[in-house]
Amino acid sequence: MPQAAIDAYVTQALAADPVRVDWRDEQQFAFAPQEIVVPTLMIYGVNDPFKNAAAGEFFAALASTDRSFSVLPNSDHAAHVEDAGRAWTHAIVGFLRQPRRAN
Repeated sequence: MPQAAIDAYVTQALAADPVRVDWRDEQQFAFAPQEIVVPTLMIYGVNDPFKNAAAGEFFAALASTDRSFSVLPNSDHAAHVEDAGRAWTHAIVGFLRQPRRAN
């Protein structure tokens, strides 16, 4: 996907985001992971420039034991609109179909 298309998507997504989260600075997460107790799925594209150690630390610190981390092929930060659409859908549907675990 051309960088201009990704930038346009990010601009519109940030404008529509009621929480106003800009994931380009993942050192400053909007949520405290130790307070998240609901089932949680984190998804990244294999080439996502924002997937870093902070994301792994965030995932490890989640209070929820019902969690999953999925890395998608052929994609970067906008995996849901890139060539990984099928893998993105599969990750979400698979997570939703899992029996829920109690914390």
